[in-house]
Parts: sequence; structure tokens; C-alpha cells
Amino acid sequence: MSETLRSTFPLTRRAPATPITARLPEGFVFKPLSGAILHLMARPAEIETARLKAELTGVPDTALRPTGPGQWFLVLEDATEAEALATKLSTLVAVVDQSHGRARFLLSGKTVRRVLARGTAVDLHPSTFAIGQSAMTLFGHIGINLTRVGEDDFELLVLRGFAQSLQDELLEAIY
Repeated sequence: MSETLRSTFPLTRRAPATPITARLPEGFVFKPLSGAILHLMARPAEIETARLKAELTGVPDTALRPTGPGQWFLVLEDATEAEALATKLSTLVAVVDQSHGRARFLLSGKTVRRVLARGTAVDLHPSTFAIGQSAMTLFGHIGINLTRVGEDDFELLVLRGFAQSLQDELLEAIY
């Protein structure tokens, strides 16, 4: 049989999330970001974050995000860099490309901390949660990796299947 098999499951043909920009108040930005997301894993205490950062010359400080003992997300703006970096780091850590399984969003605005505080227990005060800091947390009932990337800018990494639910939760928190 020469027929090509294709998935008929509707979610395989769906974008990660429907844009909510039109429903946001003025001054808020919520947009999907492209690039690559690599999950780096090592035995806890086998390698330190500083050693990984030393291997990542030319990559912004906010790109390496701790997710747990011996685990990090490496977020790259340019997906073409992913394979070369994965090869380079594979002698230190196990590397798994999560670009297909996770969605990445930018949320920014003057009152962004107040909105995020309605859904997460992380203390987002600038003196506690500095630029470049990240945390694995819940927003409502959805697990996310939350990173502060600017004064009023946060990136959220979420499993792709929860992207639409996260947008719905954020809209509830905004209004």
C-alpha cells in the first residue's frame, strides 16, 4: 500500500495557541516566541551552573534557566544554533530538544507583576526576583518556567498542550 499515513487527531494540526493580543488592555504584550528550547540534564551536584555558563560563550545570561537539581532549560533565540550547542554540551550533560513540546511566551506591561501574582506564589518583587532569575512554578493549575528577562518583561515556558489554557488563565488574571 503506497498510501501515506497522516494523523487525524485535530491537535497535531493546531498552532500552539491562539493569539490573545486583541483582548489585552493597552500596555500589555503577550506574544509567542520562536527559537529552540534544550533540556539539559546531569546527575545532581555533578556539574554546576557556572561551568555550563562558561561553556556557553556568546549566549545571553537569561538563556540558561535552572529547573531543578542537575537540570536546566537552554533557551535560544536562533534555532539554528541548537544542534551545534547540543553537540558541544553533550560531553557534560544529556541534551534533549524540547522545542516541539514546549511553547514560549513573552508577557510584559507596567502591571505584569500584579497579574502574575494572581496566579503564582513566587515573590516577583524586583529586589527578590532579579532580571535573569527563573523559577519552576504553577500559574493557576498549569506548570510553567517563569523567567524575568527585563524590567517589566517575563518569559513563560509551558508544555505546548497547556498553552491555550495558560492564555485563558492569564486573561482571567488580567481582568
